[in-house]
Amino acid sequence: MTLTEGLENSDLTLLGLIIMAGMMLAREAGYRLGRWRARHREKPDDGLSVLVGSLLGLMSFVLAINLSTSITRFEDRRHATLNEVTAISTAWLQGRAVAESEGQQIARLLERYLAERRAFADAPQGSPEVAAAAAATSILQAAIWTEVTALLRARTDPQTVGLSAALTTTFDNTTAQVLAIETGLPRRLVWLLVIASALAISALGLYLGVLGHPRLVLSLVIVTVWSGIMVLILDVSTARIGRLNTDLRLYDWTAESFAAFPPILAAPGPR
Repeated sequence: MTLTEGLENSDLTLLGLIIMAGMMLAREAGYRLGRWRARHREKPDDGLSVLVGSLLGLMSFVLAINLSTSITRFEDRRHATLNEVTAISTAWLQGRAVAESEGQQIARLLERYLAERRAFADAPQGSPEVAAAAAATSILQAAIWTEVTALLRARTDPQTVGLSAALTTTFDNTTAQVLAIETGLPRRLVWLLVIASALAISALGLYLGVLGHPRLVLSLVIVTVWSGIMVLILDVSTARIGRLNTDLRLYDWTAESFAAFPPILAAPGPR
């Protein structure tokens, strides 16, 4: 397991504490280096404050950009989930409207399909449930399309063609939802945030060391806010960790709406 995988699979509270501890160590290292420079240099570093201020401002800008990008990823996941659930509901209604047995069977399969899609979205990071739900989704897609193929061979009219189009849209939205869930923050960007943040805090410690003022309380406040923003970025940008995940009540509401309909009856035979 790589370091970034370990970060994604860890508890975010623990992760925040680890980041805080690491940044405080970086600040302390910079402070000691600053004290050493102050003892061994007669002339003060006139431009150091400008450089440190510029670096901290740049890192604040980088954090703001990454937070905005993470929120966009969160919104993409939410819209992908909404589109998938809506497509499943539409296809289910059209399947019920088809009198042939294939249409009724498609509606039944879509009820199972909805449950498997919820299980996929709700599965924890790296758990076997993710692969199991993905495999069940593929099996159900094949079974549903087999029924559609048989139905289209028996009759081709606007009703059956509309059903096949709705199912195609459902499968496409499922693919989009999988991509939105499984695509998180790029690992190189995680490394960039961690390393650049450590360097920025080290520079702050260096400046404080040159001045000879520890400013421990102020440093702790800055590190706490900084670490909180980094944890928030990881939480929002990744689907299966943390607390800010996609609301799965859409699946539950749709399943409840399915249950409100009368049971699916067998298609009437010829008179």
